[in-house]
Amino acid sequence: MSLTWHKFVRSATTESAFKELETLTLAACHSRAKYSDYSDEQVIRAFASATDMIIAAEGSSPLFMAKLAVVLMQRNTITLTSTLPAGKGRKLIISLIEEAVNYIKAKEDAYDCVLCQTHNFDWIHSSASYNKFEVVSSGNTVDGKMYKTCILRFNIDTLINCDKVDALADATVDQVKSEPLIESANYAYASSHAGYLLKSLLDSSLKREVLTEEELTRARFDVRVSLLRPGQSQTPLGVHCDMSNVEAGGRLKILFVTNGYSETRLYTTPCVTTMAGSLTKDWFRVMRQHEVQAVTDGSTSSIHYTVAKPFYPIIFTDRTLHQATALTKEQMPVGCEAVWRYFIRIIVYPAERLAEVPKGGSVGVACSYLLSSQEM
Repeated sequence: MSLTWHKFVRSATTESAFKELETLTLAACHSRAKYSDYSDEQVIRAFASATDMIIAAEGSSPLFMAKLAVVLMQRNTITLTSTLPAGKGRKLIISLIEEAVNYIKAKEDAYDCVLCQTHNFDWIHSSASYNKFEVVSSGNTVDGKMYKTCILRFNIDTLINCDKVDALADATVDQVKSEPLIESANYAYASSHAGYLLKSLLDSSLKREVLTEEELTRARFDVRVSLLRPGQSQTPLGVHCDMSNVEAGGRLKILFVTNGYSETRLYTTPCVTTMAGSLTKDWFRVMRQHEVQAVTDGSTSSIHYTVAKPFYPIIFTDRTLHQATALTKEQMPVGCEAVWRYFIRIIVYPAERLAEVPKGGSVGVACSYLLSSQEM
């Protein structure tokens, strides 16, 4: 069966299409064989509140188009899915829900999830489960259970490149080696334990032009220094997002600066994928979504990442996919067997996520990860 998808946003010019499909759907309810399990009330309410509609049709000839199925949406909620006249064709409902998800993903409204009302019908909630929806709540006897899948949008925020911090570039090896390691610290802890590198960063124009004093009070600080050899990295190798709670509201503002050597790649090609709620906490699964892989595995033809430049802070968000890479022999200074590498990260939490700001801080631990033993 070759299907054509016809998509409608409700307006004065499309109102007749909504009315026509409402009549056909009610006719299925009223047929002698009662092809639909929906009640008149459910159908009428769904069409009255619908903001968007997709019709699945099969073109049997250039002159005739047979309407086969319809899905209604109230913004990011799927409110009705029905095949005409059968009502409960699970295979086609699976395709309808998938198409509705793709439609909502592509909308300019930045929805963080797609909901699906099941009306207590097995043929809907089994199709929702097939499309990676999970139950989020039990509804009343009319609407049944509500199913949800998360919309994950990556690499949609503009990277901000800051001016070079000359004091960082002028740091000696001894100053780098002696920098206090800081892990998950708040502003008060970071300020009192800062070494040359962190003080230089905070005393630069960065504090006046990029981060406000108020933002720093709701920030997390991390300072890491490691001695690296070829094949090693300061952080686990692989693609991830920093401190990302993909279901949390409000984005994180992340400032990152390093002295270079092993590359930190920040991906710039936008991608959108969907994941069931309990899976979004599992980066192993997120990174293997085909939309994410298309951006991060090198299969795209365009340049799809930028590399953080030494001594130039860069700002991104917790929806920016980035990748730690291992130090290579080519990146080593001539005559050196190992190099001292550092990075400083400042994560600013939005006001609605103040509970995530560290209450204190701790001394970090120098560590390195081997290329052959790490996989995200």
